[in-house]
Amino acid sequence: MPNDYLSFLMGAPELTDDELAALGVEIVERRGRSVRCLRIPASALEAYLELVAGKLEPTYWNEVIGENDIRFVFKLADGSVRRLTLGPDTEAEIAALCAELNEVPLEQTRNVLRYLATNTFYKDALARWYGVAAEAG
Repeated sequence: MPNDYLSFLMGAPELTDDELAALGVEIVERRGRSVRCLRIPASALEAYLELVAGKLEPTYWNEVIGENDIRFVFKLADGSVRRLTLGPDTEAEIAALCAELNEVPLEQTRNVLRYLATNTFYKDALARWYGVAAEAG
């Protein structure tokens, strides 16, 4: 749907389905017991990001992907929260945080859009909205 955001939520087991439903967030798919693939109405985006920032466990992050912007909420090891919107001035910092928290080489995350496109839940939206496909291999 237009004006909706997608999010692959993990690392927030204390965030309940009822809290998501209260914001109008739809659980599109579940992957295992702790991962929820979500559709978030644009009107609920800020409330969702605030809720996630409070409920994420340290060393996890959550991104929300919309047609016009991609936003990140990082919960660092010390419990502090860093919120960033992907753009030319923030891509290097976002890539470094993703690499650090996911314990992968920076080379895997340096191109943030392609890194996100490796997640099958985002693949079609990123191709449609940003013209990005995951690299093969």
